[in-house]
Amino acid sequence: MILNVNFLFLAIIGMVLGIVIVLAGIFFILGASERVVDSVASGETGTLAIFIIFIGIIILGASVLGILSKKRSNFRCI
Repeated sequence: MILNVNFLFLAIIGMVLGIVIVLAGIFFILGASERVVDSVASGETGTLAIFIIFIGIIILGASVLGILSKKRSNFRCI
C-alpha cells in the first residue's frame, strides 16, 4: 500500500516537472531575439528551447506511462 502511494506521488511530481519544463522551453522560444544581428544567438536559443521541450515531453510521457501501467497491473481478469 505504501509503495503504491510513493509511486503515485513520484509519478505526479514527474508530470508537474515535465509540464514546467515544457512551459520553460516555450518561453525560451517566445523570448528569442528579433534583431537580424542576433540571428546566431537566436538559432542557439531556439535549439536549446526545442531540446528543453523534448526533455519535458519525455519526462511527462514516462510519468503518464508509469501511472497507466500501474493502474493496468492492479486490474485483474477473472
